[in-house]
Amino acid sequence: MPTKPNKRLQELQSKAVQGGDWPLATAAGVALLDASNLDNQINVIGAMHESGRLRNQEHQADQFNLQEGWLPGCVRAILFPV
Repeated sequence: MPTKPNKRLQELQSKAVQGGDWPLATAAGVALLDASNLDNQINVIGAMHESGRLRNQEHQADQFNLQEGWLPGCVRAILFPV
């Protein structure tokens, strides 16, 4: 049985595919491979933002039960994109 974050990622990926939102579907699919990877989590949040799926003031980080490394990981991703 998938964990709660994995179930949410599966649902997000499925809805993104149905809606033709390929960047979000890809980010969610990669995150499903390793849901604990901080970079994957950041990519999902970014893809959700770009697709307009985030409401103002909504903090999606709770979806992943993120550890303290969230903010430094975001800064690193912005300053040193892959």
